[in-house]
Amino acid sequence: MSEKYQIQIGGDLEKALTGKYELNIKAVLEEGWQNTRTTKWIMLQGILLSVALSYAMLTFLLPTHNLVELASLETQINPLWAMVITILITPIMTAVQMMGIKHSLGGQSQFNDLFRFIPNILVLGVTELATGLLVNVGLSLLILPGFYLLIATSFAIQLVAERQLSPLKAIWYSIRTVNHKLWQFGLLFILFVALMLLCVFTLGLAYIWVGPFYYNVKGILYRNIFGTLIKFETHAGQSKEKTKDESVFDA
Repeated sequence: MSEKYQIQIGGDLEKALTGKYELNIKAVLEEGWQNTRTTKWIMLQGILLSVALSYAMLTFLLPTHNLVELASLETQINPLWAMVITILITPIMTAVQMMGIKHSLGGQSQFNDLFRFIPNILVLGVTELATGLLVNVGLSLLILPGFYLLIATSFAIQLVAERQLSPLKAIWYSIRTVNHKLWQFGLLFILFVALMLLCVFTLGLAYIWVGPFYYNVKGILYRNIFGTLIKFETHAGQSKEKTKDESVFDA
C-alpha cells in the first residue's frame, strides 16, 4: 500500500500575487551561473532541437538551398503556418524552462525530459500564442509597452506547466506578480539583452552559456516567487525521510 503526498519548496503563489516575495538579483544570478556550469549541455539540446524543428518546417514550407535566404523568407510565411510552428516547438521549450526549475531544486535533467510536455501541446501552444500576440500588439503601439509585456508575461508558460492554470489566468497571475517588482525585473531584462548582444558579437558562441543561464535563472526566480510542488509516494514500510531522498521533481 502506498501513500501520496506533496511538499512545497520556495515561495507561495498567493503571496506572490500580493508582492510578498523577495527578489535578490545578485543571489539569483550567482545560483543560476552555478547551476549552468553543470546543466548547460542538456538545456542546449532542447534549444537546438527547437531550432532544428523550426527550420525543418520552414524548409518544407519555403524551399530554398541557402540558410541566409531562408532567414529572409521567414517573414513571408503564412501567419497560420507560423502559429503551427510555434505550437510544435512550445512543448520542447516549455521542458527547457521546467528544467530550470528542476535544477533549482538540485535535480538532474535527462534527454527524455524534453518530451514530457508534448501531451499538453494544445494548452501550452495557446498560452505561447496569447503572450506573443500581447507582446506584438505592445510593440506595434509604442515599443515600450511591448517590452513591458514581454517581461510581465514571462512566467505564464511555467504557471501553466507546473500549476496547470488556464492560459488567461497564468498570464494574468504573471503580470500581477511581476508588476510588484517591475524595476528589478527590468534590470534583469536589460542584463540578458546585453548578454544576447554578446552572443551576436561572438557569432553565437556565447549562447552556449547565455541560453542555459537564462533558463536556469528563470527557474530559480519561479521557485523563489511562486514555490514548487514536489510529489512523493511512500510505500508500506518506507519512511518519508527515505522517500524524500529518493524522490525527483515532478511538476
